[in-house]
Amino acid sequence: MILCLVEISDDKVVDASLSAVSLGAKLAGETGLSLACVAIGEASDSVLKELGGFGVSSLYLASDAKLMPFAPAGWAKAVVTARDESEAKIILGGSTDRSTEVLARASAKLEAPFVANCLHVTVASGYQVSRLRWAGSIIEDAFVSDEPVAVFSAVQSDIAAPSGSKETEVQLRQLSFEVGEAELRDAVTEVLLPTGDGVSLSDSRIVIGGGRGVGSPEGFKVLDELAGILGATVGVSRVVTGLGWRPHKDQIGQTGTKIAPELYIACGISGAIQHMAGCRSAKCILAINQDRDAPIMSLADYAVVGDLHKILPKLIEELNAVGAKS
Repeated sequence: MILCLVEISDDKVVDASLSAVSLGAKLAGETGLSLACVAIGEASDSVLKELGGFGVSSLYLASDAKLMPFAPAGWAKAVVTARDESEAKIILGGSTDRSTEVLARASAKLEAPFVANCLHVTVASGYQVSRLRWAGSIIEDAFVSDEPVAVFSAVQSDIAAPSGSKETEVQLRQLSFEVGEAELRDAVTEVLLPTGDGVSLSDSRIVIGGGRGVGSPEGFKVLDELAGILGATVGVSRVVTGLGWRPHKDQIGQTGTKIAPELYIACGISGAIQHMAGCRSAKCILAINQDRDAPIMSLADYAVVGDLHKILPKLIEELNAVGAKS
């Protein structure tokens, strides 16, 4: 059995978890093992159908309200309980902060190896793994010896069921275990969402990023205008929040929000390692910078050398002319 920890938000499985489920489906196809998931909270029919599209056979669900919105020790106990019931040999999860903490706690309880930030996992008398290290600046190839159980977190990537996967009917299995003081010692009791309209950075299909090269807080007006036309969300580099130009909630990077949009337009951003760790899952990166030697220019899919305050107004003018939202 392969067991995937999935996070459910707004009645759907979050993309980072679906990346892990996709990896699990691939491994299930290669090994002949069945695929199951474990989640905390509630799971609607639409969630079950979504998981069934990846060939998931069962969903182990911990519905105790005390575990919500987040109690890492309690969530880890749910994973361990599901593993004991399913006798899973492989445990997977996404690379979100929540899943990473839960998987680390679960692996410690199971005395199992935990390999984080995996790009690829192959079963071969053990596990051959490619994973990101040093904030995504290097890819490490490693081998994990065959163990009774091994735990991996998957880097968010393209989400798709492997070819040949058959949609399955997911059996819902309720988990029952004691939720006491030990499971609730560290817990989130309330989540305060930022005010204002718009899509969050982590969910946006298009993100426009601004760095020191924007020049000033007022310089972001052109980025906000472009975002309005494209239906995008504006994010920033760490230096921008450090200067107080924009709030920390807008920060993209290793210590901010990790994004995976269809398009990331990086304006006046040099491309420090910690920033690229937060945007490397973008499908396409367009960089605009006056410094042709900035690190991001060689990492981007498309690079434009020039002054963003001259380029973006021209882009806005052209988009308005053709009707970008139509």
